[in-house]
This record gives sequence, structure tokens and C-alpha cells, in this order.
Amino acid sequence: MYSGSGVKLVLQNLERACDNAIVLPHVFEVNRPFAAGRLATLARLCGLEANTDEDAADKLIQRVKDLLRALPMHLEVDGMDEQHFSVMADAAMKEAHGTYAVPGYLNKEEIIRILHAIKG
Repeated sequence: MYSGSGVKLVLQNLERACDNAIVLPHVFEVNRPFAAGRLATLARLCGLEANTDEDAADKLIQRVKDLLRALPMHLEVDGMDEQHFSVMADAAMKEAHGTYAVPGYLNKEEIIRILHAIKG
């Protein structure tokens, strides 16, 4: 049996997992120039066949999009106000820059493009 705080923690983690799932294909697309080889490796591990790393990366991104569309979840985030996108992008860059093990860091324009893509 979960305690009240245990249930809250599970629900918070589930919510964060859904948030990550929503942005995943968009982040893959933006990182594709930096990480086509890594994305291709993931694609091949998923059984996706392709002749080039770039094609494999594209197939992986499409597979993730297809999977998300098949799940009973919203693929947009409601309630985001575009007037706050600049501040949100600045905060994201401040949090992640130099601290996350990623193939490349997103710039402000790329972050704002993702925010537009997921805005409900």
C-alpha cells in the first residue's frame, strides 16, 4: 500500500515521463545533426532497417511519433502562453547548459521552436 506521499511521488514521476515523451521526437529532430549516429544505433536496436545513419535516424523519429499517437495521451501542452516562451527558453538554457550529457545544447531559437510545436 502506498502512503499519500508515495502516491504523489508516483503521479509526479508519471507526469514528468509524459512531459518527456511529448518533447522527445522534437528534441530528436533538433539534435539530429549532432547525433544521427546515436539515433541510428537506437533505430537499429529497435529493429528499424536503413541504409544510412540519416535514414535510420529519420525512421526512429517517425517511429516515436507513431508510438506517441497510438498512446492514450495528449501530445500538446495546454495552457502555455507564447509571451512566456522567451523566459522559458532562457530558464531551460540556464538549467541545462554545461550540466547535461547531451550531444549538443539547444539554442534559444530551437527551444522556442519546440515550445511552439508542443503548445496546445
